[in-house]
Amino acid sequence: MDPFGALGRVWFAARKLRLPIARDALVLEVGSGDSPCPRSDILLDMTLENHERVGGRTVVDRPTVLGLVERLPFRDKAFDYVIAFHVLEHSADPERFLREIERVGRAGYIETPAAWVERVNPLTMHRLEVGVEPANGHERLVIRRKVSPVPDPDLARLFEQSSRPRRWFARIDRRAVVTRYHWRDRIHMRQVNPDVPTDWQPPADVTRPDATNPRPPLRRFLAWAAQRTHRPRAVPLGHLLQCPDCGQTPLDGTIERADLRCPGCDRRFTVTDGIPHLHPAGWRLR
Repeated sequence: MDPFGALGRVWFAARKLRLPIARDALVLEVGSGDSPCPRSDILLDMTLENHERVGGRTVVDRPTVLGLVERLPFRDKAFDYVIAFHVLEHSADPERFLREIERVGRAGYIETPAAWVERVNPLTMHRLEVGVEPANGHERLVIRRKVSPVPDPDLARLFEQSSRPRRWFARIDRRAVVTRYHWRDRIHMRQVNPDVPTDWQPPADVTRPDATNPRPPLRRFLAWAAQRTHRPRAVPLGHLLQCPDCGQTPLDGTIERADLRCPGCDRRFTVTDGIPHLHPAGWRLR
């Protein structure tokens, strides 16, 4: 047992607690899932059910909106900070994803699996390989679209069949297995193969039918403990919203009365249990 290695893993697992967020900042987290950052004030996810995720059902312990990151239902610069933690790699339209979080936020943090990890040990629900590189005095994201759920089957098979690389992989510094990107004012990015289609469907078994959480016990405990540090903040959510179709803001009506309506295109939005459903018109869960 390596106590220093264990301590390092705990420190790494708690990285969402150490983000450089000002005390008075208004924080949005997109793709928040079952373990949102304790510092997030507003949560956005695509669905309350399990869908292309590792953990369980979406946590709704603070103001929550259902919608798409590629068509965020919030007004321009509504937030001081935007967290996108292991969600960009799921997007079929990464350019629009990034432009939208840049539109609604002033700064933020993006994390994904490291590009090399996605190549040798791919998760079949991920559509992108994401890295970071220096460019003109700043860092920028480097995005490669995956041509299929497993873009290099031979390499993935060799990794899966060889015990030695897998033992080495378990001991590698955890900082090397993720891409981490902090931004302010502008998100710099480069797409390697922007014309490659990513509308392929992942295998059906990547979505668990229940709330089973396959994470190791330590990570589950840390997530549970972190949520206990959350202090609800009174946020006037209705004043932050805009229509995902025509961009009209503010919306008419109130969340409390479940009567939200866009005065621009006259679309009416569903609200269930205080959660507005603000997906673009015609959207359906794949």
